[in-house]
Order: sequence, then structure tokens, then C-alpha cells
Amino acid sequence: MNYDFMMFKPRGAVSSMSDLGAANLSPQDGEAIKARLTALFPAIEWEDKEDRGWVGRLLADGSAYEFRIHAGEDECWTISTPEDNHDTPVIGKICSALQVLAFDGQALELVDDNGRRPALAE
Repeated sequence: MNYDFMMFKPRGAVSSMSDLGAANLSPQDGEAIKARLTALFPAIEWEDKEDRGWVGRLLADGSAYEFRIHAGEDECWTISTPEDNHDTPVIGKICSALQVLAFDGQALELVDDNGRRPALAE
């Protein structure tokens, strides 16, 4: 089973998933994301899916990661990792370097360069 993270670039503060509406999300350019990830992790192996975007594969910290990035602009892209590696520091490193926010759908948590917090308002 894989663990999936949805990656967003918010325009403002996000305290819960309810803050991740279209009005609060910046579109992200797929080619720019790919370039920044490659600079951060030069070992990523990219597969070009032509007009659909790219799939990147990385082995880091003894685990596998798969990146799915759409061509053009989109509000979200994804990272998959094995279930036993859901609390990986790689996600925080990406959030910090790319100034993005990750949604961990399985744990219902938001992840950024400050760590994890519940995604649902209490």
C-alpha cells in the first residue's frame, strides 16, 4: 500500500483543509516544479508523459518516492511513498524548499516546513 501526499501552494495562511479552496491556492507550473525537485534531488529519474506531465522516481532515505506532476499549471501534484515511510523528512524538506503545503490524506494531517498538524478544524 502507498501513502499519498497532495502538494499545494497556498496564497495565505492555512489552518485546516477548509482553507484549501481554489481562491486560496496558487497555480503551480509543472515544468518549474520538476526543475526545482531535480535541483533538490538530482537522482530523480523522470519519465515524460508528453502532454500529461511527468512521473519521477527517487530512492532516498532507504525508501522509494514517486512524483506525479501535470503539464502546464495545476493547483496540486502528488508524491507517493510506501506506507511504512509516511512520516518521512523528505516531505518536509520538499515543503520547505518549494514553499508548498502537503496534505497527508491517510493521516488527515497538513505537513509544511514547521511539521505536521491536524487537517480538520476542531
